[in-house]
Amino acid sequence: MSISTDGVRVDDPFEPTFTGSRQERKYIRESLGEFYEDRMFTDVLYRVQGGKEANVYCLEANPKLGMPFIAAKVF
Repeated sequence: MSISTDGVRVDDPFEPTFTGSRQERKYIRESLGEFYEDRMFTDVLYRVQGGKEANVYCLEANPKLGMPFIAAKVF
C-alpha cells in the first residue's frame, strides 16, 4: 500500500465501509469507482436518501477539497 501526497491510499481497491446489500455495494462501486480513483473522496459512509430513480450517499471527502463530506447522487 502506498499513500499519495494528499493522504489517500492509492493502491487499495475501492471497498466502501457502507454496508448496504450486496447488489447496492456493487452498484456503488460501479457508479463511483472512477471518482474514487480520481481521489475525489475516500469512503462512502451512508445512504442519505433512497428513491425510485436515485440514491444519495454521504461520502468522506478528500482532505484537499477543504470540506469533510460531499454528497453523491447516483442514478
